[in-house]
Amino acid sequence: MIKFQKKIKILLYFLFCVLFLSACGKKNQETIPSNLVEKSNLNSFFLENKFKLVKFKGRFSSEDGDIIERDVSIQIEKIVELKSGIIYKLKIQPIRGVSEERLLLGLFYIQKDKIYKIEPTEENIEIIRKENKIPTESNIVCQEGEIKDNLKQEQKGYHQYLLVKEDLREYHSYNNMVESGYFETFIWERNIGLKYYKSGYGAEFSLVELELLNE
Repeated sequence: MIKFQKKIKILLYFLFCVLFLSACGKKNQETIPSNLVEKSNLNSFFLENKFKLVKFKGRFSSEDGDIIERDVSIQIEKIVELKSGIIYKLKIQPIRGVSEERLLLGLFYIQKDKIYKIEPTEENIEIIRKENKIPTESNIVCQEGEIKDNLKQEQKGYHQYLLVKEDLREYHSYNNMVESGYFETFIWERNIGLKYYKSGYGAEFSLVELELLNE
């Protein structure tokens, strides 16, 4: 009789453990947000943790027109995670004499095979989040394939193109409608991330230049 009672206790204990583990599993499934990005959407040209570990050699035009040289880091903020990608905000650490507007690199929508630069507005974030659409005036600044310039080199207008050089992706844009139009360059390296950045106007007016120091 005692042996039988012992067996019953063991059986009840076993059933309790099974039910407990099953309940935990269901709870975990229910609490996972449905909009979390899948692991397969990670992009080898944009590594979130890398930004927290590396520094860049920076050159900046101050509001007084002087050139400031300083080693800086880039602050990365995750705005929202979606099934199709993640939106990040990239901003250079504060530098005295350089406007906050120039230190903001922008919003970046990271997908498995593409990196979009998005105009940094709440409206654009909502367009992506709610409508699953790419906002107008957004540009692909990194992907596997090249992007040809729609204009010939000597043509006046807004130029943009993407070059593929082994593990490097070079994005260039410039406006030659005026003599000192705005330009912007991104260079990304596979498994490294952002390698180089430069933007501004002619004669290094409003210059921002970053070159990766340590990998």
